[in-house]
Amino acid sequence: MKRNFLILFLLTITFTLAGCSRENNYDIDYECSKDYKGASLSILNWGDYMDPELYKEFEELCNAEVVYEEATDNETMRTKLLSGGTKYDILVPTDWMVNFLSQENHLSTLDFNLLPNFNNINSIYKNLTFDTNNAHSVPYFWGTVGIMYNKAELAEIGVNESELNDWNILWDDRFGDNNIEVYQSVRDVFMFALKSSGKSANTTNTAEIDAAKQKLIDLNQINKLKFATDTIKIDVVEGNAVLGITFNGDFLNMYSELKAEGSEINIGWAFPNQGTNKWYDNFVIPNVSENKELAHEFINFFLDEKVSYYNTLYVGYSTPNKEALELLKVDDVFKDIVALPAYQPSNEMIEKSEAYTYPGSTLFDYYNNSFQQFRNE
Repeated sequence: MKRNFLILFLLTITFTLAGCSRENNYDIDYECSKDYKGASLSILNWGDYMDPELYKEFEELCNAEVVYEEATDNETMRTKLLSGGTKYDILVPTDWMVNFLSQENHLSTLDFNLLPNFNNINSIYKNLTFDTNNAHSVPYFWGTVGIMYNKAELAEIGVNESELNDWNILWDDRFGDNNIEVYQSVRDVFMFALKSSGKSANTTNTAEIDAAKQKLIDLNQINKLKFATDTIKIDVVEGNAVLGITFNGDFLNMYSELKAEGSEINIGWAFPNQGTNKWYDNFVIPNVSENKELAHEFINFFLDEKVSYYNTLYVGYSTPNKEALELLKVDDVFKDIVALPAYQPSNEMIEKSEAYTYPGSTLFDYYNNSFQQFRNE
């Protein structure tokens, strides 16, 4: 799920599609490489972010015990790891935290001889900026930031849906005050300001950050932004906001609810042409792990096409597993969701978009301070 490293919170999406809560009659033909003779595996993941029935299947297949803990944000995950209280075997941090933990030398180098199912991962999700060559991480789920909009409200102010293909539309005075809602998320706010000027969302150039800050100040004078939380999706559906700069999971959540209720689908989703943020949650194995072979086995199990398929039905987010995606495309319940661009953007859009990287402590503070200066104007 989307985790932001400057304003940290847990975004929980629950899909309400009729039929998503199905009996777990799993058809899994995975074969473990060995009998692990009751060995224990400690996992630290996000809440409700893995089908518990699947790791119970793993326990039975591999004769192992899974000890599963949950964290509410990336910093908590890091704190738990560094506290030394538990020698975790697997973590599931977001892209920037993978980058951070790697810089701090807390992550093991993966042995891909033990991960044959890594071949199931689509190549466009490999070798990304936060972990080149996937030395320390394997993608688990991913998502994007974009523009969720109310179709009727947009038409009422005279803006065409096609105009949302450019981030600069946010500076159009037809929107007026408090009709554009955003999360109080430093990097996401700076992302659309930077992207609107053709700059990288990961820029380390302070002059570009300053220019983006000024552009945000100008935006607030034209169309005063409304900062909100996970109420953005509801405000857009109910017409209390025209636009929301939010996560694709928010849109998919409300789309599925409206569909399940038989209500009119009065919302749309847009990816501006300049690209956006694409985020990734990832399996990693910390150096402190005492069960690295078993940890690789567990990761390989969740990379299996059927396991990934069943797990995606449970979690609801976009899978990087190309074989699982093919199964989802013909699933009676999920196929309509998979067909939406919000779930599976074009390869061109993915290539234009960026995962956030940790900029180092100095620039971390610079982004934070610049955001506060913008908010104080």
